[in-house]
Amino acid sequence: MHLYHLTLQKPTGVIALAYGSFSGPKVHEIALACGSSLEVVRPDENGKLRLVGRSDCFGQLRSLAAFRLTGAKRDYLIIGSDSGNVTVVQFNGELGRFDQVHCENFGKSGVRRIVPGQYTVADPRGRACLLGALEKQKFVYVLNRDSKENLTISSPLEAHKTGVVCYDVAALDVGFENPIFAALERPYEAPKKKLLVYYELDLGLNHAMRKQAVQVEDSATKVCSVPGGGDGPSGALVCSLGKICYHGISKEHPVVEAMLPHRQGDAKNNTMIVSHALHKQRGMFFFLLCTERGDLLKVELKWSEETVSEVRIKYLDTLPYAASAMCVLRTGFLFAASEFGNHNFYQFQGVGDDNDPAGGLSISTVANGDTGKRLQFVPRGSPENLLVMDTLKSLAPMLAWQTDDFCGESETQIAVACGRGTASSLNLLRRGFAVQEMAVSELPASPIAVFTIKENRTDEYDQYIVVGFQNATLVLRIGETVEEVTESGFLGDVATILAVLLGDDAIVQVHANGIRLVRRNAAVMEWKPPAGTQITAATSNPIQIAVALSSGDLVYFELDSESGNLDEVEKLDGVFSMGGGSEQSTDGARPCLAFSRPAVGRSRGMFLAISDGVSNTARLLGIQSDGSLQNAAVQALPGPVSSLAMLLVGSDQPVLLVGLQNGILLRLKLDVMSGQITDKRTRFLSPRPVRLHHVSVGGVETCFALSTSVWVLHPQSWGRTTLSPLCSFAVDMATSFCSEQVPEGFVTVHKSALRILSLDDPEMIGQAALDDAAPGAVFNTTQMLLPCTPRRLLNMKAPESPSSGLVVSIESDQRTSKLTVGPGGHTGSMPLGKWASTIRLSSMYRNDIENSSEDVQDEDESPSAVTLDKIELEEDECALAGCVVTFNDRPGELFLCVSVARHLLIDSTSPPDRRIKPEKPATGELRLYVLNHEPRKLNLVHVTSIEKPCVALETFHGRILAGIGDSLRLYELGKKRLLKKTEYKGAVPTLLNSIASIGDRIFIGDVQESVTLLQYKVSENRLMVVADDTVPRWMTSLCILDYQTVAGADKFGNVFVLRIPVELSESLDSDPTGGRLLEAGASAPNKFFVEACFHVGSIVNTLTKVSLGGNSDVILYSTIGGAIGALAPVAFRSDVELLQQLEMSLRESKAPLCGRDHLNYRSYYYPVRNVVDGDLVEQFATLVPNKQKELAEVLDRSVPEVFRKIEDIRESIL
Repeated sequence: MHLYHLTLQKPTGVIALAYGSFSGPKVHEIALACGSSLEVVRPDENGKLRLVGRSDCFGQLRSLAAFRLTGAKRDYLIIGSDSGNVTVVQFNGELGRFDQVHCENFGKSGVRRIVPGQYTVADPRGRACLLGALEKQKFVYVLNRDSKENLTISSPLEAHKTGVVCYDVAALDVGFENPIFAALERPYEAPKKKLLVYYELDLGLNHAMRKQAVQVEDSATKVCSVPGGGDGPSGALVCSLGKICYHGISKEHPVVEAMLPHRQGDAKNNTMIVSHALHKQRGMFFFLLCTERGDLLKVELKWSEETVSEVRIKYLDTLPYAASAMCVLRTGFLFAASEFGNHNFYQFQGVGDDNDPAGGLSISTVANGDTGKRLQFVPRGSPENLLVMDTLKSLAPMLAWQTDDFCGESETQIAVACGRGTASSLNLLRRGFAVQEMAVSELPASPIAVFTIKENRTDEYDQYIVVGFQNATLVLRIGETVEEVTESGFLGDVATILAVLLGDDAIVQVHANGIRLVRRNAAVMEWKPPAGTQITAATSNPIQIAVALSSGDLVYFELDSESGNLDEVEKLDGVFSMGGGSEQSTDGARPCLAFSRPAVGRSRGMFLAISDGVSNTARLLGIQSDGSLQNAAVQALPGPVSSLAMLLVGSDQPVLLVGLQNGILLRLKLDVMSGQITDKRTRFLSPRPVRLHHVSVGGVETCFALSTSVWVLHPQSWGRTTLSPLCSFAVDMATSFCSEQVPEGFVTVHKSALRILSLDDPEMIGQAALDDAAPGAVFNTTQMLLPCTPRRLLNMKAPESPSSGLVVSIESDQRTSKLTVGPGGHTGSMPLGKWASTIRLSSMYRNDIENSSEDVQDEDESPSAVTLDKIELEEDECALAGCVVTFNDRPGELFLCVSVARHLLIDSTSPPDRRIKPEKPATGELRLYVLNHEPRKLNLVHVTSIEKPCVALETFHGRILAGIGDSLRLYELGKKRLLKKTEYKGAVPTLLNSIASIGDRIFIGDVQESVTLLQYKVSENRLMVVADDTVPRWMTSLCILDYQTVAGADKFGNVFVLRIPVELSESLDSDPTGGRLLEAGASAPNKFFVEACFHVGSIVNTLTKVSLGGNSDVILYSTIGGAIGALAPVAFRSDVELLQQLEMSLRESKAPLCGRDHLNYRSYYYPVRNVVDGDLVEQFATLVPNKQKELAEVLDRSVPEVFRKIEDIRESIL
């Protein structure tokens, strides 16, 4: 077995961010560290965040710091990672990715306590930086430039301190004095003595030293740098529980303390600051502090020279989620990245300077020992001083999912439960770009064509929608409304084949009986075909038109730029067969034509593609400088042509698109000069004929391929194209649409319905070209908010039956009840052992959502789903797991079995010696519900008590398998309770947390001891062990691949495939006595062997074997960081060898950005085995053409062949 790994969706959880001007001077950009991906986003003129570029680092990003050398106009970025290197990068705005400027090793790779990388800060004047570890080590680097203006970095200067734990680091603003770095440290020998330590870099002596240390609050967790050097008093703000303290640079400055405002009703002084942002302008500055519940506090200092006399704190607003990182842009925006939830981009409507009591409460403290009052505030339900301008959707953390056709769209969707607390949500993921319906109108009949036209080439918006029917034409004027007009110059009693704007202001209507050219304030010109013939097909570009006649002839026209007349340039006789060109064609085939667009610097298109629609060929005609047509190429095809189109990629690369009647789409890359085909790609879309339509989306010229679904073919860099699905209604034809209300839309027609649609984010098409290594939009998301953390997600359907669109989410949060939910999340004021837990039945079926009534919906639900039923548990009850089962005794009914824990207390935050112990041991229950169909509700059948909580349930041949502690039990339906049929005690060493079954074999996962295989002997009603793993693995998920093979994931980010030998499997099936099986209590007689192993870089929560629409099933996984990836089988040995050789070549020629060795990264815990990293392979597209050619020669292939193989594998997945 060989697998190909591909990340389908990059991580969405933000670990760290940095604000600066990375691509050029005076631009405002934000660098985001998302897992192993480094992204740059920039706000546009409308306040929307646009992706500027992305780089995959193949390592764990831990911290970021931006700095600018004195006199420079752009910022550099320092990256702290698990590579053991100090890495400085600069953003390349033209290519949309980061380039490595400096990479120097200082320690071992990996995330280690004493290896720096956890903290990265840079001097505000760009003179030095510090990289710190959790313990002991800190390295200081001097930043400078050489005579050629290139960045130089000194050797590392040690600022180590043994026997201390570091909590936070900040670079103080001291003007142009020696740089000073502040660190919060706790010595081992004094565990209750926390210190604020200043480290000074002496630039003259080139030495870093420990300058001073002062004791701070034991609960201090964060240190913030105060502006200095004339902009402020310098020093540091230390944030503790319920308090902040200002510390000056010198010891003589008194400590100025201020109590933090807290929410009304909170009795304890336990407000914690989790992130901060500084806004600085000439003559003023203030801090924004974010609490763990999302409350924003504004902090100002009253100072004179270098003395602070007062600290003022005011409640500003409450964010929907607590921000793990923030930054304030100089243009008046705030970006708040959340660890568990979406990332919001705000514009300041105010900064809380008014004295309106509704705006929050303020507090001030003087430096005479009086700490003032700790005032209370009532959090706002929605921000008043902040206006949401844009939202970056995040699925982090992804906790559970199910895959099925939930919406009845004949395609696989993914239902994902993610988030934490009130930031939780139930998401529906569909493949492709998302669209929204702007308008819909019924037409009098089903049209044969639709076009949009401007009156003048310089107009910003379209003026007309032209709809052609079988024997009539309807013209609609576009304004504030769309209205029918009759004085447009179009003939209304003919069927319009083509309507187009030629030149600057010439509108052309092509119909069966001629060509009509209409120009304002000029006479109408008409061209008539020869007597006895009609026009059957036409195509055009801005200055050229070609028409096919029923006689089989081709007529080519050009617009005279001086006279404005349409001149007939050439006529080719008998180009089309009579079967395709004749109006009486019995099979409905028509000739197909397509012009290439004029390249940059050229006045006309260079090629014209034609096909008769009957024969299995397409011809390419070259257009010479005198306008004559000559044969350039002939392409044999696997079927008759249904449609042709030509797309210009880049400035001059033509691509011929051929849609066939058998549902195949061909992409033919043409040589610019000769027209010869240099590359050929084939994709089967559906059994229906493929129709091609040019549509401009997001300022990018694309082509829609219409079949049973809609596909968007859009350009990529280096002359490539990418095919992405579009989540749309059924479409028969499409064209571009631009109006004041819908600037980036398109018109579609299906049967007699005309719709105006728009992408949810039209810029995504243009941004897709920036991400060469992962092109196109793979998934789009709709969302339903949940009040509690979803722990499990179940597909409410019988096995092997079609989906009903019903899902069950099991939600629970500790220290929470319905009374403690407020703005910014749960208050967490309930004691340990008190839970808010819900069993929710939801429907994702479109009809249920459209027909839902208000009494079955929560206020926070969106159109992605509707709640049908909710079962809320008691405060001392917590739902842990569930399964959907159809019992053998009641085959027509669908049951839900839910594991409920009672008196469960989890204390994971207190030290081991101070953890709270439960008053009574936790017990469990198995609650059985039956699905009632009218109305759809869950009715309780009975409750079965168990001695321990059950964390794993699975259906098994009309029964229920339950993992209770370290035992595995088999239950059957009884009248008053579930009946225990058999039990395997001690099935796992620690805790059984996952179960999967196939046939009579059961795979079980232990929380820290990998996978065990058991077999159920029906005749003896016994469970017996077959095999287990050779290494311990902390299991998180299981997925059965076949009868002998299972895929698993552990909490360290490893995905692996285990298999028992074929001989063992056959002997187990042929041995009815179970001679090779052992009963409970004995060790496994056999061992799994590792078929594949791969490190994905983040905790994997779910694994599923599913087909996403490609040629084969794949192993789909999700991570806690919001990433989605796939492991696809590679069928042929030749492909494996090619991909492995390409991967090895790229490891040398395309080294990871942070210097992390790629092979070591993918072998983080266990050696990588039988898996090719497609993320690295797709980096081939980011190489310059010369390097691509060099690597292709090493592989004994051409560059197009390498690209074809990479894209074929991606398309086999998607």
